Amino acid sequence: MRYAITNQTTDRIASFDGFQPWNREEWLNLTGGRYSDEQLNALALYVYRLNRHPIQITFGTVAARGQKIYLRQKAA
Repeated sequence: MRYAITNQTTDRIASFDGFQPWNREEWLNLTGGRYSDEQLNALALYVYRLNRHPIQITFGTVAARGQKIYLRQKAA
């Protein structure tokens, strides 16, 4: 959840050639300040419960040729 806090802070201090997307008062009124511990905990629980599908990696012919080159160079 450190990423969420960092991202929230970065949005607050961002400046693009003098343009700031958020002014401090507007940001405080909208968010109430930093995310609360309860909000960050809820976000963490949500992320942990996402259904993650394992990535299927196939070892094809190109990878097999690369492996042969790697092993040949490693042995030399």
